[in-house]
Amino acid sequence: MKRNMQLVLALSMVMAVSAVAISSSYAQNDSAKTEQTTTVNKTDDSKKKEESKYVDGVYEGTARGYSSDIKVKVTVSGGAIKSVELLSQNDTPIYFNAEKAKILADNIVKTQSIKVDALAGATISSNGFMKAVSNALESVQAPLTVESNKDSEEKSLDAQEKTYPSMEITNPERTNEKPKVKIRNAKVSKNALISDTLRDGAVVLENITIDGDLVIRGAEEVSLNNCKITGKVIIDKQIRKRINVVLDDKTKLNRLVVKTPAKIQTKGAGEIATLELSDILGSEYQTVIDAKVKELDIKTVNADISVEKNSKVDSIKLPNNVDKFEKTKKTYKNKENTFKLEVNSSISKGSNTNVPYKVVYGYSNVDQAEYPDLKLFLRPPFYDMRVKVVLDKNNKIVEVANDSTQIKGLMPGAQEKDWMKHERYWNRMTAGNIYDKFAGKTLEQVKAMKMRKGEADVVSGATADSIAIKQAVINAMEGRKGKMFLTDKQTLTPITPIIEIGTTTVKFTNTLPKDFKLKLLNVSQGVFNSEDIIKDVKLSEDGTVLTIPNDLKPGHYYVNIVDESGAYRSPDFVSGERDKERTNMHYPYFVVKSKETLKFEDNKLSVSDNDLANIYKNIESITITDKKAKESDSKYKPVKVEPVTVEGRLRIKATEVFDENGKIKETAKDLEKANIFENGKEYEIEVKVWGFDEPLKFNYVAGK
Repeated sequence: MKRNMQLVLALSMVMAVSAVAISSSYAQNDSAKTEQTTTVNKTDDSKKKEESKYVDGVYEGTARGYSSDIKVKVTVSGGAIKSVELLSQNDTPIYFNAEKAKILADNIVKTQSIKVDALAGATISSNGFMKAVSNALESVQAPLTVESNKDSEEKSLDAQEKTYPSMEITNPERTNEKPKVKIRNAKVSKNALISDTLRDGAVVLENITIDGDLVIRGAEEVSLNNCKITGKVIIDKQIRKRINVVLDDKTKLNRLVVKTPAKIQTKGAGEIATLELSDILGSEYQTVIDAKVKELDIKTVNADISVEKNSKVDSIKLPNNVDKFEKTKKTYKNKENTFKLEVNSSISKGSNTNVPYKVVYGYSNVDQAEYPDLKLFLRPPFYDMRVKVVLDKNNKIVEVANDSTQIKGLMPGAQEKDWMKHERYWNRMTAGNIYDKFAGKTLEQVKAMKMRKGEADVVSGATADSIAIKQAVINAMEGRKGKMFLTDKQTLTPITPIIEIGTTTVKFTNTLPKDFKLKLLNVSQGVFNSEDIIKDVKLSEDGTVLTIPNDLKPGHYYVNIVDESGAYRSPDFVSGERDKERTNMHYPYFVVKSKETLKFEDNKLSVSDNDLANIYKNIESITITDKKAKESDSKYKPVKVEPVTVEGRLRIKATEVFDENGKIKETAKDLEKANIFENGKEYEIEVKVWGFDEPLKFNYVAGK
């Protein structure tokens, strides 16, 4: 009886302990980092753990044990499992209890693996505990993000059969035109992306399993070796060169969708069940098929396609408005001559059953999306956002895609290499899936989309692009053209740019196109356009005489004009190198000359009429030179504060350097947010102001 009581007491104590939270943690390697994406090693030889496998946080999970549910709490810090706690369970205590759960928890943290050795005599309970940990971490596993090297060396990763929720291959620095990336032995439970930042690089995927889609937006060469992809492979490289996708003899795809021109190759037993040439596919480059394909499904009627002689295509589906399928036919076209298919191999079965969607084209300029406001300014060369829009029979959008913006959209005289200046904004826009936002919408719904900064549909960091793409889609659906470019010589040029106070007319030479329907939008004073609009102004019908009030303050004036017909853009705000006479400006303007005296005395800036506010509105630039640094360093460059650059770009306001009383703000910072001034140092400061013939120069000792 006494032994039985002792056994009952022991069992009760074990059960009580099992309800207490168990915590196990180990000190991690000092090199562990806290990024939420997995950063891969530079070479295959390195066997270091991937960093940041999980997203930091505290998570709970439950799974079935031997006779009860086992509930755990998992803490992740620095991307690694820091602790595992047993919250509750009710399995047979003699086989599985708090002490035994702690052994499993210790091993999981130590090995950073949710698969550890089961406990002897408690296999089912052990597996339940590990499954509970797995369930806790299932939704918080960090994606696999592989970044290419900055140089030409290949970035290589052996993922060692690990599973990730998603995968992205990227070239974040964008300094390498042809990056190389190779990934082996990875499993992806959802989708994978080859980013457009890969430009014209090369990507090799070897022994990769993807349980979703693989989207290829970048790279010139993509090799799929022994890959299993249960979803679709989608080729959607919107810019740069045609992509070449190669399948080895162990890779078989269910569906490959080609949205942009590509070359498709299979080797040996490699095969594509369905190769779809999308409605959106265009003819910027020829699409070449050198592959083993069960069904070639051609939906586009706007492409140049070649089926090579070594291809093996079992059957083909053609649009119903191109030449009728015949076994021996080699060339297929449509009446509009927008479609061409060359067949250099035999295809035994075919039909013309595809009903093509309607494809319309549109474009809209990006830099003047909110003219004359300069806030959305993009540096030259300027460009049009060009789109192609696929519409169903009810004129609802099926899909929107790029229409060679980086080639056809650039202003006259610009080259494709100049596109690199705009590529980061483009990448932000496409990464924000801007095209997908239009799917399923009618024209009225597109017009209602919110694309201004901070609004629902805009892509953050690409506001100008977002606004322009919306207008381009509207133009396409309405059958309207976008606005044509003006050259730097097509503008209104002031005959006498600098006028005296009290002058009531400004005369211009009109070199705008003859069909430019001229309308004066407004006249604005100061370097920041549209902030201070002048009333009672009038422009003659031929644009040669501007009538203005006789009491205008000294300074710079924008003359903002538009083409009322909408055929042309307005003159851009680029001004080239400014000379003393203020010539070489692309846009209409004039300057009212000041009669006042500007000086720096008693440690502050002042003007004889005490109107410092007007001075600040018209400061052209402030150049700040560290005198000692200039003497000792031949490569020294002074700090230049330009409220508006010669390209028309907004920068630092003058009030960031001077306060309202004219005193220098010694806490002023440059564009890099670094302090401009340092106590005890002597600076030479030059202030250029519109309306004053000569700049004001003075010396200043910080902190004096």
